[in-house]
Amino acid sequence: MKNAILSFWLIAVLVLFSNARSLAQYHLGVRAGVNFSNFKPGAFFDYDTRVGANVALLINRPLNKVLSIQLEPGFSQRGARYETLGEGPLNGAILKSEERGKFRFNFIELPVLLQWRPQIGKFTGIVSLGPELRYLAGHVKLKYSSKITYDGVVTKDESGVVNLESGYGKNTFDYGAVGGLGMGYPVKSVTIFGEARYHLGLRRLAEGVKTYHRGPSVHIGVLVPMGK
Repeated sequence: MKNAILSFWLIAVLVLFSNARSLAQYHLGVRAGVNFSNFKPGAFFDYDTRVGANVALLINRPLNKVLSIQLEPGFSQRGARYETLGEGPLNGAILKSEERGKFRFNFIELPVLLQWRPQIGKFTGIVSLGPELRYLAGHVKLKYSSKITYDGVVTKDESGVVNLESGYGKNTFDYGAVGGLGMGYPVKSVTIFGEARYHLGLRRLAEGVKTYHRGPSVHIGVLVPMGK
């Protein structure tokens, strides 16, 4: 699977930049949005969604009237949240424990997408599909808080941020597939668009753990034709 994704990415780059001297064939743009990322399936906890930002530059080359290839080098925040609660008797008293945490991954990402853009009246439909590669920028960070109460008395109450250099922070590269649906609207020569996507991570977060980066995202952006 990894070799197939890399091969598709390389072919797409070659197609995109073939005859690169004809700048009028290209559209350039930007997008910004929000990730609703998670770890699926959960290995140690039932993870909750972590909200993070995504931004990217867009380089689009039409192949014909409805098909194009689009590169999107950018930055993306991913991760997940968890919460564990426990309560039980101990030596005639009640012991309660609470722990909450948030994993924070910062990625440099490169989706390479084949896009179908059918005309729907004044609007343009957007159907995107392709691989995406990610490079981890810096350490994975875990922000946590932990509290233990025994017989109504707090015996532990701490919080902090730690860098994870092993386990979930071990893999520098990640890869997966992404698909999306959206709509564009022309304003003079500029196309304003919005899109919703789902990101299917295909590399395990750590060896021996069948857990992946997965979840939806939404964004808005603009595309501008060059040479006009």
